[in-house]
Amino acid sequence: MKKWFAFMEWGIFALRAYHYLMIAIQLAAQASFSVSFAVEAIWLAAAFIVPILFWLPGKKVQPTAFVITELLLGGSYSLYSIAHPTLAANVDYLLPSLTIGYMLTRRNIWSLAIVFSMPFLAMPLHEVSWSLALRQSTDNLLFAFIGIWVGYIANAYREKNQLMQEVEQQNEQLRQLAEQIARMTRSEERHRLSGELHDALGHSYISLIMGLDVSIALLERDPEQAKQRLHSLRTLAEQQLEHMRDFVHGMAEEREEHWDEQLSTLLQQFREHTGTVTHLHHSGSLYGLSPDIGHTLIRVIQESLTNALKHGKATEITVHLNVHTATKKIDTAIPSAKLLTIRIHNNGNAGGHIAYGFGLTSMQQQLEVLGGQLDIQSHPQIGTTVHVTIPWKGVE
Repeated sequence: MKKWFAFMEWGIFALRAYHYLMIAIQLAAQASFSVSFAVEAIWLAAAFIVPILFWLPGKKVQPTAFVITELLLGGSYSLYSIAHPTLAANVDYLLPSLTIGYMLTRRNIWSLAIVFSMPFLAMPLHEVSWSLALRQSTDNLLFAFIGIWVGYIANAYREKNQLMQEVEQQNEQLRQLAEQIARMTRSEERHRLSGELHDALGHSYISLIMGLDVSIALLERDPEQAKQRLHSLRTLAEQQLEHMRDFVHGMAEEREEHWDEQLSTLLQQFREHTGTVTHLHHSGSLYGLSPDIGHTLIRVIQESLTNALKHGKATEITVHLNVHTATKKIDTAIPSAKLLTIRIHNNGNAGGHIAYGFGLTSMQQQLEVLGGQLDIQSHPQIGTTVHVTIPWKGVE
């Protein structure tokens, strides 16, 4: 895109340079040197060089200053050449009009009137017919409008490019913010669970120790009461064991998880509990997959299984999971050499139109945060296929 902008601007610049180069060649072809020749050469050089001080492609852009100097020097030279038809350098003003149109803004829109009226201004200086002046004015205005059109396209592409850069920067900021929020959420959850472990299990273990001490003391004096206390402590221990298991399951997100096993277990349990035939085709290992990607993977498959059974009344579901090297860049702000692709097909009753409820909307939002893509295709008598692509991200 930037190369195209540069090529277009340098093309306009080259056309203007060609205009003044042709005049210079005609001047150089004159037979003798004179004071008028020197003045005309200096005038011509100033008409070409001075406006460049205010516009050079890729360096500086001051449109109004460029237009003013171009009209004052180049325009006056054009009028001078019309007033002296014997000069070898008698030329039109088409290419400069094109350049002025390209540099046109709201602040210098008045220049169109001058470009149009220049041939009429030359009528008192030389015998120029109204028809000829009108034709030259129309040609100047036509080239100016061509320049305006080219400038409009250039500005549109430039604004689009700037907007795309701003969107990419905002997406990158949003991705970093989402990752930061996810880390903070996991950290807060870890602190919450550790606090509950300290408050609940710590107090229970102290109670157990103290109860055991009392039971030991009662063994000789009152064995029956000691036995009752031991049964009560055993019940408390069982309860706290279940409590501890719940805490451990809640903290499992902070440890290394075996996603391959979880995926196989998920499909097996779904098959056993619902009677739906499930198939898993797995290519590549999920070892080292980050928790956020792993949990999203499980949630995507869970949601797809639930929808296939609930809405499609599917009797057979096939899950294809593939970890492979990226062959092309997907539309994502997260660079990755590996991709995780999931294809879930079911033979359920496809309704054609896919309505995004809370589950699918939440799934799509989670994938967008991770730089992934979601595509759902549904065809009658074929079924529904869910395609998901996620850039691979390892454990940090």
